[in-house]
Formats: sequence, structure tokens, C-alpha cells
Amino acid sequence: MLGTMPDDEVARQIGRSSGAVIQRRETLHIPKANPILRDWTPEEEKLLGTGADAEIARRLKRTLRATAHRRVRLKIPAWRPC
Repeated sequence: MLGTMPDDEVARQIGRSSGAVIQRRETLHIPKANPILRDWTPEEEKLLGTGADAEIARRLKRTLRATAHRRVRLKIPAWRPC
């Protein structure tokens, strides 16, 4: 779990303090998790193309570039208002 999610989330899940988790992660030389580079969930992917990329990016707390890139990669057409 170390390095795959925020330290405080790991601490909450395993019942340890954030400080203990940070110390262990640093001792093992595991870089801090970057929430921007997290994996896409199926629920997040279902939202792609259902609205403007900027709006979906804001709702998912992702960058516009990452959102548009993922939509294109999955071959989901851009949203067009009716």
C-alpha cells in the first residue's frame, strides 16, 4: 500500500499513525504517492464523454490533459451539447 495511496489513507486503513506510515515508507525508500498519477477506476472511465472534458476533469479531480488523453485512448468521442 505504501506509495500507492496517500500516507494518511494508508494509516487509516491499517490503524497506524500517519507519522508511522511516513517513517516506514521513507525507510524503505518508497516515493510518496502522487494522487494525480493514480489509476483510473471503471466508474471514472464511465464518466468520460458524458460532459465537457473540463467539467469531467474538475469532478474527478484530474487534469484536463489527463482526462482528454484517457478519453481519446479509450476511443470515446468528445461530448457535444445538443
